[in-house]
Formats: sequence, C-alpha cells, structure tokens
Amino acid sequence: MGRRGIYRKRRLLVATVLVLLSLIPAWLVLNQAEEQVGSRLSAGLGSSKPSVTPTVNAASMAADQASDELEAGILDLLAGYQGTYSVTVRELTEWGVDVSIDGDEQKEPASTIKLFIAWAVLQLYDEGEVSLNESVGYGQTVSSCMADMIEQSDNDCSVYLRELVGDERINAMWQAAGYTGTEVLLDADDEYVGKVTTTDDQALLLERLEAGTALSADSTELLLDHMRDQVWRERIPAGLPDEAEVADKPGWLETETGWTESDAAIVWGTGTVYVLTVLGSDDALESEIADLSAYVYASLNQ
Repeated sequence: MGRRGIYRKRRLLVATVLVLLSLIPAWLVLNQAEEQVGSRLSAGLGSSKPSVTPTVNAASMAADQASDELEAGILDLLAGYQGTYSVTVRELTEWGVDVSIDGDEQKEPASTIKLFIAWAVLQLYDEGEVSLNESVGYGQTVSSCMADMIEQSDNDCSVYLRELVGDERINAMWQAAGYTGTEVLLDADDEYVGKVTTTDDQALLLERLEAGTALSADSTELLLDHMRDQVWRERIPAGLPDEAEVADKPGWLETETGWTESDAAIVWGTGTVYVLTVLGSDDALESEIADLSAYVYASLNQ
C-alpha cells in the first residue's frame, strides 16, 4: 500500500461501518428499545436509552486496524534505515491511531530530555516554589535559560535548570507524574552520569501539554511557544508541509555506538492532531526522521 493509502483506507472503513449501521431497519431498533423499556418498567427500574455499544465497538475496531496498518508501514520504513529507532505515534482524538514500536525501551534522549527538565521547573513555578526571574548560572534567569534551553538547545542552561530542581528530586517528580522510563542516571556518589527516556514517556508528556493538563495554562503556553520557536528544523519539521504547525524539541549526540538522532513533536495537521516521538541510535540520521515524519503526516492527514 502506498504511503498515502493508509489514512484513505481507514476513512473508507469507517464510512462503510456507518453505512452498514444505517441499514438496520428502524422498526428493529424501535422494537428493541420498546422491549428494553418494557422489561425495565416491569422490573420497576424505569426506562433507558438503547445501547450504543455496536457503534462504539465499530469505531474502536476501525482505530485498531488503522493503527496496525500504520505500524506495519513504519516498520517497513525502519527496516531500510541506517539507524535503530523507537517510535511512538499517538493521534489526539477519541478513536485515534496509537502506535508504539519499542516505545517502552529506555534510550539515550540527547537534548529531548530538556522537555522533561522544562516541565519540572515549570511545575515548581506553578506551585510558587520557583520564580522565572530567579538567577541561575552566569547572569541568566530561569526565564532566559528556559528559552535558550528549548529554542537554542543550550546545554549549560539545561544543567543550571536541572541542578535548580536537584537530580534526586527531578527523578521523583518524573516518576510521580507517570514518566516511569525517564531518569537522570547517578553513580554511587550521587553524581550525574547520564539520562534515559522512552518514546512512550515523551508522547505522554506531549499529549498532556496539548491537552493543557501537564501544567498551568500560562506555563503550558510558555513551553509550547518555545517549542514552536526552536531553531533546529531538520528532523520532524522537515517532513511536514507548509500548512502544518509543529512544536518540537530535537536532540543529537555522539556516543560509543555512533550518533543518536531524536525528536519529539506535537503536529497540528489539516486533518488531525498527533504526537510523534522518535529516539534513534547506531548512527541514526536526521534525514531518516524527516522521512518518517513525512510518511506519518501523509498517512493521517488526507
């Protein structure tokens, strides 16, 4: 099936299901409703609306099939890529696509970890414990460092803000919020040695940000604005058409096993809204993430 065929097939399946449901004779539906009302009245329970379970089940089955087809298409792409990837795609609708390929595998996140650091700092700001005007680092404030960390991917600011929260505390905050695969790694002396996350954790954070449930309204808009304004556009944004809006945070890092390439994005398309999170290793390429992004967008936005 072509890259643009999955979403079309999904829409056709949903339309077919709705047509079949509409062919059920009206007298049968009314008769069933009357029987339900009669039985409940005789039992002294009053009336109720006829069940809508068949329609709900049909929508769920259509979403499951669309998810399976998208996952198969992504796996085909990954098989031809140089790098090794974990991928999560989550459509932010009630019966949306939900795909997780090694999404619970902890991997080196490079600078995408800065989203979780930003969330922790803004959570403390929302609770009144941190001021955005508070000084950190060399002549920086929390506010200016937040902007530099997300928009420019400044590494010094990520250290300042992580240390502002504290490594043990930031780990506890991530765990309590449900980001159970995300962690600052510490040695026996509680010194920083690295970090890990999962694409499922990234997708959960982005889903909550888009829904406005991760932080206060002001903090949510602040973080999303920084993500929209980040300057490194070669990965997920590069695979999107001009009409799409994206808020993301990419990352890359050279490791013992080669380069990592990662990105975590909310995409507002012409037909749907979704999150796409990618963690690549073993000499992953930014061009491969862009290609994957284009495929996912075309599959979901026809």
